Amino acid sequence: MRTGAIAYLGGILLLLQLPELPDVRWCLLLLPLIPLLLLAGKLRILLVFLCGFLSALWHANFIISRTIPVELEGRDLAAIGVISSLPERSELGSRFHFFIEKLSVDDEIIPVTGKVRLSWYGQTPVLVSGDRWQLTMRLKHPHGLMNPGGFDYEAWLLQNRLVATGYVRKGDNQRLEAMSGGYSWQAMRHKLSIQLEQVLKGSSHAGIVTALAIGERHAMSDAQWNVLMRTGTNHLIAISGLHIGLVAGLGMVLMRRLWTAVPWLLLR
Repeated sequence: MRTGAIAYLGGILLLLQLPELPDVRWCLLLLPLIPLLLLAGKLRILLVFLCGFLSALWHANFIISRTIPVELEGRDLAAIGVISSLPERSELGSRFHFFIEKLSVDDEIIPVTGKVRLSWYGQTPVLVSGDRWQLTMRLKHPHGLMNPGGFDYEAWLLQNRLVATGYVRKGDNQRLEAMSGGYSWQAMRHKLSIQLEQVLKGSSHAGIVTALAIGERHAMSDAQWNVLMRTGTNHLIAISGLHIGLVAGLGMVLMRRLWTAVPWLLLR
């Protein structure tokens, strides 16, 4: 089992070293390879290696195929969708993730859906997670600088299933529906972030508390993040939800034991 897992991972790593993706039609070999795994003897490890390579190839092509067509870059697009992240506010404007449900150009429907990363410059209206909006935007393919040792922005976009980046243009931009169904949890996170911002106003640790509580790091300063990186404690921010869940679970068990220890409380 362990050798097979290493072989499968080796196939994935091999694909990541290639300068460009092979033809997706190679993935058709997965169909005969899977039943062959049950019959192969000494060649099983090699077949597992090939399965890892081909499955990674299929997955990579699936993600890239969902990006916008090249001919749409630089054109004004009309989109209807939902704000799917907490908006990040700055002096320049707001930045947020937007899940496109319907996309059109010159009244022609474009069969593209997915999540994009948008910037809205200047004075922006109140943006709330979970709200459905109609926006005019310009988009471009995910891309970033490829400096050795630097942050791979393009890889980060693809890992987060962001099919494009862009910005909001002046046009018929309007909110269509407040707190769309299926995104109520994002609206809840948004309300919690506002409450934390009000309670911790003026505190130098407001960004850290917000990151630990709801996993939103944009309020943290660069100096705070550098301290976490140098001390090796940045993982506490990444898995803070697990820590909070453990503490909440322990608290529930303790409170239940105390509650059941008093007969009078059991009747209420």
